[in-house]
Amino acid sequence: MIKVIPLGDLHNGKQTELVQTENETYIKKPRDFKTEVAFSLFCQKLESLGISRFSRTATLISEGDGYHTEAVEENLPTSDYGVDTYYHRAGILLCICYLFGSVDIHCENLIASGDMPVIIDTETLLSGKKRRSTAHYSLADSVLCSHLLCNFAVTSEGAKDVSGFSGVMNGLKNIPHTENKKIFPWDKANIILSAFKETYNIIVSNKEAVREALHLFDDCSFRQILRPTQTYHTLSEKLGSLSEDKRNFYASELLSYAYKRDTDPNRLEKSSLILAEEVRCVASGEIPLFYAKGNSTDLFVRNKKVFPDFLESSPVNYAIHRLEEFCEDDLERQQKIISLALQASTPLKCNKTLHINTSSLTAGEICAKQVTDSAVFSLPSVFCSLEQGKSSVDFVSSGFSLYSGLCGVMCMYAALYRKTRKNEYYNILQKCFESFTKIMLSDTAPIKLTDKSSGLGDGITGMVSALLHIHELTALSEFREAAVSLINRISVSEDSYNTDYLNGIGALPVILKRHQIPESDKMCSGFYKEILNTKPFTTGFAHGASGLALSLSALSALGLPVPDDAISALLSWENSYFTIKNGNWQDLRNAPEIGFMSGWCSGAPGIGMARKEMLGLINDVNLRSLCEKDISLSAEFIAMETPSKRDSLCCGTASRLMASSRLGIRIDKTFEQLFAAEKENSLRFIHPADTADINISLMQGLSGVAYALAMYGDPLSGGMLL
Repeated sequence: MIKVIPLGDLHNGKQTELVQTENETYIKKPRDFKTEVAFSLFCQKLESLGISRFSRTATLISEGDGYHTEAVEENLPTSDYGVDTYYHRAGILLCICYLFGSVDIHCENLIASGDMPVIIDTETLLSGKKRRSTAHYSLADSVLCSHLLCNFAVTSEGAKDVSGFSGVMNGLKNIPHTENKKIFPWDKANIILSAFKETYNIIVSNKEAVREALHLFDDCSFRQILRPTQTYHTLSEKLGSLSEDKRNFYASELLSYAYKRDTDPNRLEKSSLILAEEVRCVASGEIPLFYAKGNSTDLFVRNKKVFPDFLESSPVNYAIHRLEEFCEDDLERQQKIISLALQASTPLKCNKTLHINTSSLTAGEICAKQVTDSAVFSLPSVFCSLEQGKSSVDFVSSGFSLYSGLCGVMCMYAALYRKTRKNEYYNILQKCFESFTKIMLSDTAPIKLTDKSSGLGDGITGMVSALLHIHELTALSEFREAAVSLINRISVSEDSYNTDYLNGIGALPVILKRHQIPESDKMCSGFYKEILNTKPFTTGFAHGASGLALSLSALSALGLPVPDDAISALLSWENSYFTIKNGNWQDLRNAPEIGFMSGWCSGAPGIGMARKEMLGLINDVNLRSLCEKDISLSAEFIAMETPSKRDSLCCGTASRLMASSRLGIRIDKTFEQLFAAEKENSLRFIHPADTADINISLMQGLSGVAYALAMYGDPLSGGMLL
């Protein structure tokens, strides 16, 4: 009697099967065995170079319509020594998968068979380089790409770890165990890191031999995963009850969205063939199976070429290119990522308390070390941090924005360098700047202010402001030159603008005037009327009347015809929402509900900073008197001893420190008393969930806290926001 159990996904009407007879149990796979053979030969070559046996594939039993392999024993226990051996081999495997550019080696594709990690399917062992934006996929070419580490999937039960080394979706068949317990990778992090490093260095010493061995994969076929398999499964499930015509229609509409975003007309046209195959598969309950040959950049499906030159680099050439880039700096980056990834997977609780009962500068350095330790330095996007969202944990690239990206972090390092003159801060600052220039200054295309990414927070205005502020703090001329280069690319048209100070163009005239950028008046003349005619909907600096009033003051100082009464009207309107009881201005964003903020974005600290900056731009006696009165009210609030419920530079205690420095106010409380690191609503320096998460951003994270502490008492504090 023969029993056949379907395994895996359906591709082209076929799928992997578990076959049980009276005499044997084996796996039947509907494809050739070439990748397994090539991998075995490659491993033999590595053994000759001094890299010990580290993994294997399922043993071939016979070939026919596809091939038959052993059913790998899944629950073999091992000894304590065997567990160490397993994780030593896991470290070697991680390095080899990094060399290959492997993908999709998740928990269902790896079995811990005693002391040996066994790869179940090698069809994604090599991948090739996709055509994509490296600025947004800076971690795609790291050790994370294999999915052996820190890979989380969203399920009905929340985010689940599905990574090869620690995933929990397959009954823990991928976790080695003794007779008594499972041993997880974070408990053997040192062994994994040591084996990774040892293997990496052997490869570096034998590049020519490894390069030759990679050509063993030339004639192999490697699956190209264009979308998460779960996307196809979900669509098939949701559309399954519809008629064939409707299934095809909705599948096409939903799947085509990604291709419509491709701006290359040639690729868009060729993508139609890919889409047609995806729609066919989804409508029939299958998973599309695209593949590329090891030595080719073409994309195939069902033995037909559907997209010539789909890959930027063939699977083998991509691995060879990776090999050429193996070096000491890269090794350091990958080890850092491995450490953080293992930290992300551990269920152990992290200490949320950050003790800063010391001098402001020392406290700032303590916070900055947390930022540095949680980040990965790698071009093109230097800072990549571990972040936990609502549904997953992942490494994310910082991007380049002031609010949450690289430019904000650079402001922190510039402040620390200004105060300490330590080489470590200068060196990191320069490394960050190198990354910024390679991406942002390599383009010469005009920058439209009408784009969503034009504002102080997330856009070009914020980048310019950060660079100019760093020059202000350090006197390093290259930062001002970079800012001017970006300014010269700004294109002003007759289109409508978002005039919000934080999210629109409101801050631009302030920055241009403050830093004496030539011909600022000509640039601002294209949009000053729009700012002039904007009516405030709330109070405060970031989105309200204070930001608008400061913008108009800067436009007036640039020589543009802004009536004084327009500015005074904004101040009077905002001051009508000041309450003596709270010593603060109401936050109207949740009107009719009355609320109060105590941050830069809304509330007394930000309003005081805005008024202080206005004093340097206006001459009208009455306006100056209004500003001076409001600065006094703001100072009284800032000096209050009650700590904020939040710690961030945007909305919390750090903004009060920044404002106090700007306004020349001393706060007598100790910094530990001021910051609310253990309060329920405070900024969590380490994420409250079971996995570590450090927010490194300037405006909502630890960089802003470090910046405010380092700059405490310095009148230049907060210059990037003005």
